[in-house]
Amino acid sequence: MPAGVWDGVRAELARAGLPPSGGGAGATPVLAVGHSLGVLRLLLEPPPGMVGLVAINGFTRMTAGPDFPAGIDPRVLRRMAQRLSQEPGATVAAFRERCGWLSPRGGVEAPEVSSLAAGLRLLREGDGRAALAALRCPVLALAGSDDPIVTSAMTRDSFAGLQSLRWVEGGGHLLPLTHPGACADAIRDLLGVLR
Repeated sequence: MPAGVWDGVRAELARAGLPPSGGGAGATPVLAVGHSLGVLRLLLEPPPGMVGLVAINGFTRMTAGPDFPAGIDPRVLRRMAQRLSQEPGATVAAFRERCGWLSPRGGVEAPEVSSLAAGLRLLREGDGRAALAALRCPVLALAGSDDPIVTSAMTRDSFAGLQSLRWVEGGGHLLPLTHPGACADAIRDLLGVLR
């Protein structure tokens, strides 16, 4: 997804008097905010000085396994990777449509295939459950009740035992785009816990 998905959240934070960033790269302390695969990346490679994590439409593992039945069949991601190598624009457009975001009339911008392929590998192989359990900072998870990508069952299994799991009723997979106020509220609330 392009960075513009966060524009509404940035605007909500600005209206609340919060800057969109705490001082740029390398600044500490860091309240990390991730969406979808970004949450898994933050779990597996947390930024230095991370003092909190807001997980929006996130998960700790994407693929199903004996100890994670709520995940998706790994074959789905293998097929997606194969299609990406053959039809990158159509693959990205189909995924965005499944998320509920229709591509602009001109189609999808030229996808960066190598980055997307690496992301699909991480989706197939990544498991952040141990990393989440080892975190010693507050975590707030925000999920859409109607998310077609990260199902309610996957969310519950990913964040089992987490006291700060919030649901946006009727929300899908693009909460930063469709519910920027709820995302900004989650960020503000976790900031309040940290102060």
